Amino acid sequence: MVNTTDSSLILVFSYCDSLEIEGRIFDSHESPESRSLAKHNQSLSQGLPVPRFETEEYGGKTLCGLASDFNLYLIEAKLGKYLEDKYLQDCGCMPTQWKHGYSKGVALSDMRNVVIYWAIVW
Repeated sequence: MVNTTDSSLILVFSYCDSLEIEGRIFDSHESPESRSLAKHNQSLSQGLPVPRFETEEYGGKTLCGLASDFNLYLIEAKLGKYLEDKYLQDCGCMPTQWKHGYSKGVALSDMRNVVIYWAIVW
């Protein structure tokens, strides 16, 4: 179990800081917040991969996007490719060892009586 405020969380989220359109490359496509989260991920040599939650109802200013009253329980996370290449994208926001993998778990808030289940493959 880890709290949503734990700095060892590796955040799995959609990230593409350069975009190619009709042969032209546009850099700095991502927001400053997304670039900061990508730098956080890349600075970690170890950590727990969890989704970057984007929910208004349970949102907070923590790394993973949930309010600080949530605890995260990682059920399983493994490195490797678990989908065909055509469904995967290389993400510059993940640490090298977590280039591809999957994660599943639950986020619990006793205060709110809320359970959020997740399963994510990247």
